Amino acid sequence: MVFHLFYRLPIGLRIILPFSLLLGLAFITANWLTLGEIRNFEDWVLKEETSLAREDISYFKEVAQNNLVLARLIKKTSNFNSLPHIPYPHFFRYLPKSSTNPLEWDLGGEEPAARGRVVLEDGRILEIYTPLVALAEHISRRRGVNNGLYKFEKGRLIPLKKIIPSHLLQKQPHDIASILSYNGKLFCSVPLKNNLGETWGFYVREAHIFYFRDLAISLLKRNALPTLLFLFIALGIALVLTRYFVCFPLNNLRKQLLKISQGIGKRLREEVKENVIEAHGNDEISALAHTINQLVKELDELASFRQAIEMDESTIEIYHRLRQVFISKFQLSNFIIFEISNSKNRITPAVIEPPSLAEEICLRDINQNPKLCRVFRSASKATSFHFTETCEYFRHREINYICLPLCVGGKVIGIIHFLLPLQYALKEKQKAIMEKVLAYIQEAAPIIEAKRFAESLKEVSLRDTLTGLYNRRVLEDLIPQVAAGIIRRESNLGIIMFDIDHFKVLNDTYGHSFGDKVLAKIGDIVKFQLRKGDFAIRFGGEEFLLLLIDVKSESTMQVAERLRQHIETSAFVFEGKMATVTVSAGVAEFPKDDTNLWNVINFADVALYQAKKTGRNKVVRFQKRFLVEDQNKRTKNNCNSKSPSS
Repeated sequence: MVFHLFYRLPIGLRIILPFSLLLGLAFITANWLTLGEIRNFEDWVLKEETSLAREDISYFKEVAQNNLVLARLIKKTSNFNSLPHIPYPHFFRYLPKSSTNPLEWDLGGEEPAARGRVVLEDGRILEIYTPLVALAEHISRRRGVNNGLYKFEKGRLIPLKKIIPSHLLQKQPHDIASILSYNGKLFCSVPLKNNLGETWGFYVREAHIFYFRDLAISLLKRNALPTLLFLFIALGIALVLTRYFVCFPLNNLRKQLLKISQGIGKRLREEVKENVIEAHGNDEISALAHTINQLVKELDELASFRQAIEMDESTIEIYHRLRQVFISKFQLSNFIIFEISNSKNRITPAVIEPPSLAEEICLRDINQNPKLCRVFRSASKATSFHFTETCEYFRHREINYICLPLCVGGKVIGIIHFLLPLQYALKEKQKAIMEKVLAYIQEAAPIIEAKRFAESLKEVSLRDTLTGLYNRRVLEDLIPQVAAGIIRRESNLGIIMFDIDHFKVLNDTYGHSFGDKVLAKIGDIVKFQLRKGDFAIRFGGEEFLLLLIDVKSESTMQVAERLRQHIETSAFVFEGKMATVTVSAGVAEFPKDDTNLWNVINFADVALYQAKKTGRNKVVRFQKRFLVEDQNKRTKNNCNSKSPSS
């Protein structure tokens, strides 16, 4: 949600906001690190302050030990005037005999003091002591620190020299030093113990650490306003520069792209060659404009290619146009365009570049079974750049290959097989080229499929459903093309017209279903006997027309006779019924017999009539005299039809 709102902002704000966020984060981080360093320094100073407080207590102990030395001196000399002059008061007194050995020096007592004691010869105890309050005041004067002294009395803390409220110390641990805060100041509290290890009070010393904290806060306050002012100035300058160098060029780019989009219809209909976006300079936006120009150019070329192949009449024209694009635009000179038949049972090369590459066709082993092809099965590309054993039928290890499928709706209708040298590294540039090649293939695939579908529909309309041969409608388009090709090549066209002998009797005897099976089997025999380039046409009923392209002179008779014999020796069996079938045939040749192909077809029909007239089950070559006989017959028939007896 946040990112969605962010991307709805103008690009200037999208640049400034992260920039200002980073600057603010840097400012906060710098201050946080500074405060962290100050806190570390505070911790160190607090440790030092605690150490100083412990030194003060050590001083108390040192005074107690000095008082012990004085007591021993007085015991020897009995001269109290020999006590040295010291900056803190000290007192002496005699204590009664004790059943236990007194401690020679100690801190504490009902009136906390630093005490030194010796036992005299008469059993009394001489004690020299210095009140701890006096020592604390002496330390405060000499070292310039504030300190306090507290003792426990009946479970409560009584201030002897007050510096903080007693209740703040009441909850402090009695065994370790601690840090207290009061009125914005810090204090070090150290337990006071006697020589028996018993805590009888606290010594408190003020820490001067607050000075550093106040100094840090003062520095932050003093520098905050200039820093924020600098941030605002930097953001303002960045905003102006962003608008001038980013927003304005991008807005201009957007306007030009809008202009291009408004003319997109024109670009899809006709070729546009001008540089569509102005791009000056070498910055990123100019590079973007150049990239968009290149993209629009590529789309223009792709649209022009699509327009061109849509106007092509046949799939072979589209294949050759793809060939031209591969060679001229992408400098790919070794490839084969394979076409997969509609029945999915054959792979045949439609374009081979160069023609000598026909000897290197890797699919020669699987052209009868496309399912063996990896690309056909998976509808995805195969390449040797990653796994050399991807295709087990490609046996040339000295070259690389890329196979791209021609796909429509997940159905593979063709395969384009590129052969590349071993040094052709499939880097980013080469990958981009192959992606563009794939774009052209994807544009061509649906149009190829549409034209193949149209061709198949036309093929169905020109085919006889019973025999699988062409019907008479094919002659309208076929005759002009075949005649022109034969004349251009100065070749020969053999024409055979034949029909089944006594076909009506066959139907009457065995039934029309049997007759249909006879026609279908004769269609199969004809397709088997003819070459791939020849044409077999069911001319009507039981009559068939064969066009033998580029046949040698007089070879037509041999083909017709071989066909007649094959039919005569074939067994026609259906539902337990068997019959022998014979045919009669007439033969003529174009342009040997006439330069009008329709006339020659008629000549073959005349020869067929002559074969039936002279006994059937034979092949008759057309002769000119047949025309005279045919004309006489027609005249005689016309006369008979006009006689009264008719």
